[in-house]
Amino acid sequence: MIIEHDIVEKKYCPIIRPTELLGDTWTLLIIKELLEEPLRFNKIKDKIPEITNRTLSARLKKLVSNKVIERNLLEGSPPKVEYNLTQMGYGLKPVLREIEDFGNKFMC
Repeated sequence: MIIEHDIVEKKYCPIIRPTELLGDTWTLLIIKELLEEPLRFNKIKDKIPEITNRTLSARLKKLVSNKVIERNLLEGSPPKVEYNLTQMGYGLKPVLREIEDFGNKFMC
């Protein structure tokens, strides 16, 4: 027997799941910066100076585990890590543009 929660989850999945993944300011700002170019941790931090190292690290891990971004190890000594968007991540570009347009039009 399907319980009501399952019906609601299925019906609203296209809204609930992305909101759970992207539902905070820092995550959206990280994705926005990575739309421009792949970046290393410190470069992301430079572009979003208000975010703490701990929060940035946690959000990057969450985005990697959800396949929104990739963590690439660069050759060299010492080795360096660079983050870039996956195909799923780039799929968020029009969504972020719409959010930004909405914010500019109605909230800022």
